[in-house]
Amino acid sequence: MAEKRIYLTEEDIPDLDTPCYVTDKGEVYQFSRRENRIIQRTMYLDKRTNYLRVSISLKKGSKNNTTSLCLAPIVYRCFSGEEDLPKKMHLNYYDGNPANCSISNLYRTDKINRNKVLHKRKYTTCKELRKLGIQGYDETLTLSDLDSIKC
Repeated sequence: MAEKRIYLTEEDIPDLDTPCYVTDKGEVYQFSRRENRIIQRTMYLDKRTNYLRVSISLKKGSKNNTTSLCLAPIVYRCFSGEEDLPKKMHLNYYDGNPANCSISNLYRTDKINRNKVLHKRKYTTCKELRKLGIQGYDETLTLSDLDSIKC
């Protein structure tokens, strides 16, 4: 099966340095001024948001030289075939892997499926940590506390 490509324009991303296209497998290619050819843009997983991001070059006269975009919404907007998509939409992955942004792996939902993240700044006292079932840092075990040592 042949790979599908959709070219991005300045309507999609303001000040975009063209030519730039996205594939249905979740890859982004753009013309490189340095190498004078079309290359695949590097993608990285943002650990804070758990989204795959890609850096895209902008025109020379623009304020910034590059911009970083979430890849999943770009792929979904280009290849889903749906029209009048909202500006913010929640996307999930069939296989649960945020690094796999192919159109066959993406689907739209009402909410983002995220595991509850425990922020250290919110729970500073040992009492608050004990309520959550987490042992505080000052309550450490010693070898004499273990049942196998007592025997």
